[in-house]
Amino acid sequence: SRGVGLLDSQITGKENTGTGNDYQGWEFYKDTRVLYGSVIIDGKTYRHPKPKSMRWRPDKMICEYDVAGVTIFEEKFIAADDAAASIITTSKPVTIEFSGQSFYHRNSVSSSAVIRYDAGANAVVITEGGTVKSSPDPDSPQRVGPCVYTGMTTVLSASRSFKESLSTNRDENGVQHYTFRVPCDSQGTTVSWAMNDDLATAIQSARAIIANDQSFLEGKTSEMNRLLNQQIPWFRCSEEKFV
Repeated sequence: SRGVGLLDSQITGKENTGTGNDYQGWEFYKDTRVLYGSVIIDGKTYRHPKPKSMRWRPDKMICEYDVAGVTIFEEKFIAADDAAASIITTSKPVTIEFSGQSFYHRNSVSSSAVIRYDAGANAVVITEGGTVKSSPDPDSPQRVGPCVYTGMTTVLSASRSFKESLSTNRDENGVQHYTFRVPCDSQGTTVSWAMNDDLATAIQSARAIIANDQSFLEGKTSEMNRLLNQQIPWFRCSEEKFV
């Protein structure tokens, strides 16, 4: 899809944009709310703390936080199967509270998302769905149709159980909201996200990246080094400053 809706173009000939174009919703990912973290220390909640350092690398993003004297180190990366993970360690034991919601865009009309907890996978499982306003053709009125993620499954999991702390609620628009807490310390806690058209594949991906977080991350680093060193052309000339 090239937008937030899954409507068909109504223009004939070469100007037909196919299915899924939306001139008003190309950046639909900006409206995702998946895992927003807050840190609880000695009973006090520090809501969505900002990192003091955020370093982007081709293989991962490294974030460091200083929250009430506690150092938090986070490595985020995307594995080969497109699952994403965040490996978090803290200098002192804390509790991290994560919250998020099913997909709902600024142009959404309705949500039909369904949420449940999968005890075997220790995962929040969301079947996404809903309708949105979109414009698949230029200079044409908005139409209403299925949202980009309709029928897909979102899975969120963690290396530590959150069964007892998980809470969910459905708001007036049908959006499913969730909140859960996990402990975190120097041993680390990993949280994951995966999405797929197939339910079983989404769950398997979310769990696999947790079970193999370090090896998957090392694999990502190795692959990016191979790509950058062997696949990307290197520029060489006699003037070093231009190199």
